[in-house]
Amino acid sequence: MNTDHAIVEEKGHIMVITLNRPEKRNALSPGMLVTIY
Repeated sequence: MNTDHAIVEEKGHIMVITLNRPEKRNALSPGMLVTIY
């Protein structure tokens, strides 16, 4: 699952979440929290 601000990948039994919001120094936004929760 990819969004504008987070890339979510499943690698086996591991979930990898890459924050992709460099203009805000990868700070969490409400939308990002919904994506990763």
